[in-house]
Formats: sequence, C-alpha cells, structure tokens
Amino acid sequence: MPLISFARWRLLGSSISDMPALAAPGPDLLLMAELKRLGNNLNQLVRLFHREKHEPPIGLDGVLDEIRRLINRELAGDR
Repeated sequence: MPLISFARWRLLGSSISDMPALAAPGPDLLLMAELKRLGNNLNQLVRLFHREKHEPPIGLDGVLDEIRRLINRELAGDR
C-alpha cells in the first residue's frame, strides 16, 4: 500500500487491523523478459550444435542450472 493510502487510511480513523491485506508481489517482469531472451538465444545455439554436429561447450550445464535456479527463485517469489 502506498504511503499516501496508508496515511489516508489512518487519518480517517480506520484501525490497522481493518487494513486490507497486501497482495503478494508477482514475478519481476523485466527479469522474466531477460530470461526469455536468454532462452531464445540458447535454443538457437542448441540448433546450431545439432545441425553442425558440434559438442556443446564446456560449462553449458552450469549456465543452464543457473538459469533454472533464477527462474525457480523468481516464480517462488524468493528475492
């Protein structure tokens, strides 16, 4: 609740126990958009690896694990 709304709520005589519950924050939309772009880039790389019959680069598994961790953290609301 914005500060001005809280102040209005209290100044008009409402008690804190009557205050509406705060909504849980949603996922960070900018982070989710960036992760989506990153996923698209990874898909393009994987297609190239398959088409050219190259082995994936060393360390790719770690990058994918970190992306999964960020997505799961964001969806769980743990910031």
